[in-house]
Amino acid sequence: MVLSQLFRLIQQIWRKPSREHLFSHRLKRTYRLLSFFPLLGLIVVLIGLNHYSPHFSVPLKLHISSIFSPIIYGMDRLNIMIFNTVPQSIGNFKHALFEVSQLETLKKDLNRLHAQLQELQHTHAQLLKFLKLPEVPESDFMVTQAFGHICDGINHSLFINRHNLPLKVNMPVTTADGILGKITAVGGKVARVMMLIDPNFRLPVTLTRTNIHAIAAGDGLNGMKILHIERPESLQIGDTLITSGQGGIFPKGLYVGFIKQISPEIKIQIAISPEDVQFARVHEQSVTESLVPPITDATQNKKTP
Repeated sequence: MVLSQLFRLIQQIWRKPSREHLFSHRLKRTYRLLSFFPLLGLIVVLIGLNHYSPHFSVPLKLHISSIFSPIIYGMDRLNIMIFNTVPQSIGNFKHALFEVSQLETLKKDLNRLHAQLQELQHTHAQLLKFLKLPEVPESDFMVTQAFGHICDGINHSLFINRHNLPLKVNMPVTTADGILGKITAVGGKVARVMMLIDPNFRLPVTLTRTNIHAIAAGDGLNGMKILHIERPESLQIGDTLITSGQGGIFPKGLYVGFIKQISPEIKIQIAISPEDVQFARVHEQSVTESLVPPITDATQNKKTP
């Protein structure tokens, strides 16, 4: 009977740990009460010695105190270790296990995304081959935030965050969809980009269908127009234009847009909209001159229809 009651008392004191607490509050209170007994015993012994035996010397009392002091200190340290250090260590271990499981999940997601990326790259290569477009060579670039599209009615500019990036004037700026512009000024925190729809922007382009070279410029609105072209009579609405690589700024093969109007002037529908740009790619180095034959002066003097 006594053993069963003692076992039931132990179960109530040392209950199953919950998710939030390793030990029950009753166990903590019981242990802390027991930890006071050595100190209480020392106080009772010293009071008894002073009351019943005043002739005991002070060194003896100090010796008795030195015996009880390690016990009291050990109980206090044990209290801290059991109810503070141990639960904290177990909590840190559980947190580490949770982070390991999270890392495993992220690793699986990364592998899945990598497989999707490889599949998309393969599909992209097939589309380029089907559309007879040249493959764009890979180049190093820096990604930064784009904001603050400014237009004074004709000129168009955009700002990008510098973020301690080594930005320089004339660095090409692109997006995933195509060309955005080039850097014209670099400040302490931001850089100014002249957009391709700016009338002062010039871009050497090539028609993919006929491999004819031309010079495009911004129309000041929402697109571009052809200033000079080798054989304007060969143009057709819907012709695709890409960068020719001339000029030493933009690499060859970047998508620019398509011909949407031939008369009275040749207009280009560009691939991007300035209002939709949130992030931009800044290429670290300008490309060298392309091996495509340059447009002659006689060709540049031809008037567009």
